[in-house]
Amino acid sequence: MATAFHESNIDWAFDDSCLVIQYDDSSWYRQHFQGCAESAAVDFIAVAGTTGWLVEVKDFTTEAPVPSKDLVAIVTKKARDTLAGVFAGAKNANAPQEKDIFVSFLQVTSLRVAFHCERPTNRSKLFKNLPDPADLQQKLRKSLRAIDTKVVLLDCTSNLPKVPWTATWNPNGARR
Repeated sequence: MATAFHESNIDWAFDDSCLVIQYDDSSWYRQHFQGCAESAAVDFIAVAGTTGWLVEVKDFTTEAPVPSKDLVAIVTKKARDTLAGVFAGAKNANAPQEKDIFVSFLQVTSLRVAFHCERPTNRSKLFKNLPDPADLQQKLRKSLRAIDTKVVLLDCTSNLPKVPWTATWNPNGARR
C-alpha cells in the first residue's frame, strides 16, 4: 500500500518502495529546527532507492502567484534549509521514525528536487502574472545546480515516469 498524504488540494501517493515524510509537518522541523535562523522547509522528503527527493508544492489556483525571481529564491532557500535540517535531524531527532528517514536520506547517492506547481485552468486578471513554466524551470535549475541540475517542474497533469509518486488534484480532500 502506498504512503498517502493530502497537501495543497492534492492527493499524494508515494510508491511502496519509498521512505517519505511530510517534512514541514514533522515534529523535528516544527519543534526544533524551524526556529533555527528562520529556516524554511520543503513539503516532502523521500528516499527512493539511492535517490533522495526534495519536493516543494505550491497551489496557485487559490493564492496569488509569486514573481518568478521570488519563487526561485523561496524554493532554493527551502531546499538548502531542508538539507541542513535533515543532516541535523539524522544526529539529533528524538522521534525514531523521523530519525530513520533522515539517516536513510543521508545515505543516498543522488539528490533530486521537484517543484510541483498547480496553475489555474482559467486565466483571470488576478493570476495574469504566473511565471512561464519553461523559464521557471530553467531558473530553478540554475539556482539549484549544486543540489540537482535536472530539477523537475510538475503539476497534476504531468506524466513523468521518473518520479516515485502520483499526484491527483482533489480540492475537496481531507488532511490525512
